[in-house]
Amino acid sequence: MPLIASHVDDMEAIACPEDLVCAPDRADVRSRPFGCIRRPNGTLLGSAVLYVAARWFDWNFASYPPGTTWYFNPFAWQLMFVFAAWCGVGGGAKLQYLIRSRVALALAVAWILFALLIVMTWHVPFLEALVPKWMIKAVYPIDKTDLDMLRFTHFLALALVVTRYLPRNSAPLTSRWLRPLILCGQHSLPIFCFGVFLSFGAHWILMQYTRGVWEQLVVSAAGIVIMVAAAWILDRAEKVPNLFVEAAEYEAAKAAAESGKA
Repeated sequence: MPLIASHVDDMEAIACPEDLVCAPDRADVRSRPFGCIRRPNGTLLGSAVLYVAARWFDWNFASYPPGTTWYFNPFAWQLMFVFAAWCGVGGGAKLQYLIRSRVALALAVAWILFALLIVMTWHVPFLEALVPKWMIKAVYPIDKTDLDMLRFTHFLALALVVTRYLPRNSAPLTSRWLRPLILCGQHSLPIFCFGVFLSFGAHWILMQYTRGVWEQLVVSAAGIVIMVAAAWILDRAEKVPNLFVEAAEYEAAKAAAESGKA
């Protein structure tokens, strides 16, 4: 699985750090792990320990048919979610010195270019001949199920470059042409889950009828439009005022009013 191309489907569901394009404008702390609010550093450390243990002891949930496991191992992929939540509760600000470092930027760009070279060796035999055999053995297999560290560091490199050159308050991000993309990012998890069902539908359509280039482009474009429409509906739904009042809130307000009169 390519290091670059596969990040499109790898990262759709991730809650992005504060400065990334897809960070929600209306961040709700209830959507973040409780530990990241009370003990963010300890939670991140525990997540890293769980990741290492899962890979070391080969932990995963059983799946169907018998003998198989979950394709995305939750014991490993939780590290990506927890890291994003950690950034969202203030960890991103702690990394500003690293984000602004020229050395870190050079390493990130070098890593991205190296990943691009590895991907292109799959399509250009000349480039494949340039890669030493020992390097191929060191890189492969790039495990997707258990979130290979090469994938995670590639994500970090991409996040560093994007955060440095495209911060959240950048002028281009206010363009109405990018609004559909930002809406999908603000509702990344439901859009990702919805996209999974759409992918099955698209696959069925292409298998039943035709798999030509134009047909694939039309089906893909239709899927994008549907996901943007779903994100718009979710965004509008959040702006609808809540007409129901929690009983506890009502009692607290009533008690406060009575104490004020007294």
